[in-house]
Amino acid sequence: MACPVSGESCPNWLRQRGQVKILWARGVRAIASLRWLFQALGGWLRVLLALMFLILLGVWLIPQGLFELGTVSDRGETTLVRSNRITGKATYFRAADAHPFIFEAEPTPLPYGELAKVTGRASYSDFGRTFSGRLYNGSNWRLTSATFDIELKDPRKKTLWKRQYRTSLNILPLTADDFSFAILEGFQLIEAGESRWSWTLEEAKGMD
Repeated sequence: MACPVSGESCPNWLRQRGQVKILWARGVRAIASLRWLFQALGGWLRVLLALMFLILLGVWLIPQGLFELGTVSDRGETTLVRSNRITGKATYFRAADAHPFIFEAEPTPLPYGELAKVTGRASYSDFGRTFSGRLYNGSNWRLTSATFDIELKDPRKKTLWKRQYRTSLNILPLTADDFSFAILEGFQLIEAGESRWSWTLEEAKGMD
């Protein structure tokens, strides 16, 4: 390449400078062409991107649904929570609202550690026809039912009979409440005296 000033061969720095200018001009022309292309296809590209977004959103939502259902427990009351997967908005339904989405968790037996925290006293009443007492719920569960073992022994401490009775409860954690239910052959407990009969809390059910 001849130098435009001296007519001799150009030095390397001048030759490289010329090549840079040529590449720059080509790049500017390429960018201008791409800009024109994007302007011509801009509307179609926006439509295509919107369709792709809707397809991906449908693929994500169809297997799972628009709403996610869950429950929260507060002081023994179970509340249904419905969350919108897109907006994140949560709606709460209480059992008192009688809404079709409302449900209450099935009571389950208390673990042994929680059952040991349920204590109380009880005895027969109404001439042996009723067994009643008061329970203290020291657990973190809301008690919904309890199963009692009532046992009668003879003077030699041999078991004459042992029966189980189940009764409904509604005792919140760290509170006490009364219970009462009918029993059979309670007159035998009266005749035997307190030294020959006993009761134990065999099982309690509730909701955590």
